[in-house]
Amino acid sequence: MTKPLRILMLSWEYPPKISGGLGVACAGMAEALAKKGHEVTVLLPRLHEGQKGNKNLKLQSAAGTIMHKEVWMEQVEAMEEFTELKFGTALLPYLPSFVFLEKQDTYTRKVLREKQVEKITLEQIDITGEYSGLIFSEIHKYALIAKQTAAQGQYDVIHVHDWVTFKAGQLIQTTTQLPVFYHIHSIESDRNGHFGNPEVAKIEKESLVNAKYVISVSDRLSNSIGQSYGLSQDKIEVIPNGTEDTFKAYGAKKSGRIGFVGRLTNQKGPANFLDLVQDLRGRQPHLMFDIVGDGYLMSELRKKVERLNLTKKVKFHGFLSPEKAKKVMGNLDLLFIPSNSEPFGLVILEAISMGVPVITSPNTGIAEFIPSLPQVENWDVFGQSKTVTDLLFDESKRIATIKKCQEEARHLTWESTADRLDFLYRGVLDRE
Repeated sequence: MTKPLRILMLSWEYPPKISGGLGVACAGMAEALAKKGHEVTVLLPRLHEGQKGNKNLKLQSAAGTIMHKEVWMEQVEAMEEFTELKFGTALLPYLPSFVFLEKQDTYTRKVLREKQVEKITLEQIDITGEYSGLIFSEIHKYALIAKQTAAQGQYDVIHVHDWVTFKAGQLIQTTTQLPVFYHIHSIESDRNGHFGNPEVAKIEKESLVNAKYVISVSDRLSNSIGQSYGLSQDKIEVIPNGTEDTFKAYGAKKSGRIGFVGRLTNQKGPANFLDLVQDLRGRQPHLMFDIVGDGYLMSELRKKVERLNLTKKVKFHGFLSPEKAKKVMGNLDLLFIPSNSEPFGLVILEAISMGVPVITSPNTGIAEFIPSLPQVENWDVFGQSKTVTDLLFDESKRIATIKKCQEEARHLTWESTADRLDFLYRGVLDRE
């Protein structure tokens, strides 16, 4: 029987407190690896209500960690010369006696001296774990705690998720002999395009260039990494995300609802969704629309809905927990995800597993694994409207599309992802 591995995962998110697919993906992998018998520890900035581990899976909070001095002291070997001396007393006529030192022997021996690598002045380091203005300060604090956790634990593998944990990965990589796997779910140019944060991009580039082992969720993302940071594709292992949901058979068409699920950012294309809503209003006036998610475009999108007189047609649900989001998706007749850049697309996979047809843009990584997924360019509102109409009102085409997508998606499970990670880990450990 193959010996289980001890895995330390570093993640900024974990359900139910998430901002997108990163936390869902981390949980899916961690839980699947634990089910295979591996001992998995997930180090989070802070534990929140509802975040629980299970057998072989431990969730650990970085917030409030006590820093241990011995972790930050390095012992170095040195040679020192020792001389044995003997005290003596001399008595001389007419003068007082005096004490003298008599040399007996000289020899050398090895000693251990402590060299302080980094001085920790705080007994405890607190971290909020939020994506706030203090994020860069927090990821450095988190890195120190992650290094201590890795040094004190007996781990075989370190697995870090996205840029917020990459500083920690770098510190562990440079101070231990442990293999560090850098898992990319998206890069800054995907998330924010030309308006990306240069400091985030710098962390990504520095980490990936110096990394030995890089994991990407799709070939599309691997190409983006190569173009943005100059990494060779040979250095990147593509392992897709998965789902733990069982694939449900197609159900009858419901109440004519079309939905968008995702962060309300330019990356996800919610404005493109409203363009489709406006076009369909004249063609199919009975249709209703749901928008699930939150983000910096919320106010702008609400104003656009009011301006287009669509307030009775469009419902903003705001951010929902994964369970509530799935409930909304289960009531949809179609999910439309017009992302400008989508490295993978977990919500698309979830909808397909529920028997909900999905239309997306060609900028979606998951289409590599589900080639029958309907795709229409973001600028082609007419093409989008026609595809929506076909899937809503052509019953045979609708059923055929759902079935074909489900057939192609059945191999995308967290168990399959865990198998590929296991194979990758062991291959590296056998070589080192």
